Amino acid sequence: MKSRSTVVALLLAPFAASLVACSVSAEPAPSPSPAPSATAPGTTDPAPSDPSTTPTDPVPATPPSPKLDATFAGGAGISDSTHEIQSAVSGPGGVTYVALRKAGGSIGWGNGTLVRRYTAAGKLDASFATAGELSTILVANPQALAVDAKGRVLVGGSGLYAPELGTDTGREIVLVRVTTTGAVDTTWGSGGRAVLSFSPANVWSTSVHPRDDGGALLSVYGRTSGKDTYGSFLLGASGAPVTGYGTNGFVGAGYPTDGALAVGNDVLVPTTEGLARYGADGKSAGLFISSGVAMIKSGKAGALTAVVAGSSTLYLARFDATGKRDAKFKAPTVSENITDFAIRPDGSVLVADDAGISWVSASGGAPVSVLAGVKAAKLETTADGSLLVLGAGDSPKVTRYRL
Repeated sequence: MKSRSTVVALLLAPFAASLVACSVSAEPAPSPSPAPSATAPGTTDPAPSDPSTTPTDPVPATPPSPKLDATFAGGAGISDSTHEIQSAVSGPGGVTYVALRKAGGSIGWGNGTLVRRYTAAGKLDASFATAGELSTILVANPQALAVDAKGRVLVGGSGLYAPELGTDTGREIVLVRVTTTGAVDTTWGSGGRAVLSFSPANVWSTSVHPRDDGGALLSVYGRTSGKDTYGSFLLGASGAPVTGYGTNGFVGAGYPTDGALAVGNDVLVPTTEGLARYGADGKSAGLFISSGVAMIKSGKAGALTAVVAGSSTLYLARFDATGKRDAKFKAPTVSENITDFAIRPDGSVLVADDAGISWVSASGGAPVSVLAGVKAAKLETTADGSLLVLGAGDSPKVTRYRL
């Protein structure tokens, strides 16, 4: 599967100001911000000017000095030499969930997944599943991970159509739900997982976004003979596809869609025209933001921070809960190799790219390097204000920094 930073770079040139690229990480699962009514389109906004031609003000605040959290697994973080960590996310009470692909096979078909819960100190939580670990064959490659408003864990990935048979009867997109105690939630989908048909020869989930009503938006990617295919599935509270969304709950696209976001029961999905909004019934409610959006995340009071495509650059912009751009936010340029960003409680932003992790103040301005050389596939600010980092590379580990 292509790295998300590579996809952003590839899409920047052909789409320019109308770019819609991929989000870099599975969306963390804080309680979603209140959404505008799904019955009326959100306010669209002209594409912001390219910051390459707009000077930014000096940084008006002091950047943080991140320190590796020595209490989190003794400062060494969470790693595994025999299984591949594919996704990680924080949960209520300071816990951390990590999903790992079991070893064996070129892409793990039939071997299954491990979902582990760690305490605030980074130790396996014995109150979850069996000694802190759930083993399941319902999903083979757990690339997408999120925690919903009730603390249930959503594990999106790919898997065998009939894993209990132990044979490859068909490869599908799957979304498994796990209870707060670490059991597969058999009330979800069919026996605990939604099985979603997606036609490419090789398929992946790229991010999952819980809705307030218990449903979810799952972004997917596939490849056949070098040809890339993208799209998203919208699921209701029972794990069944929302039939009003596209065709039987699926909307295809010619570009990555994991830049999507769930806001309440609405979902915001990238399109060539901008960020489209769909209601809980799956029906389109028009454009929410008319600018080309590569990634978007929610902050306080419904504010949204996005990576937007300029004429030849990517840059950060901020929007309010109606989709109107905040002109007071001084939009800084970001690298086309950006891998993720995270919004801090004070509104400042941490940005990861191939050079490390940088900080942008709450009012914008030039990024300041705060963790040079620390490469991250995913960033997330936790409830206590710490920074959770899923490292990039072949053997990623999960670390935490105090800010």
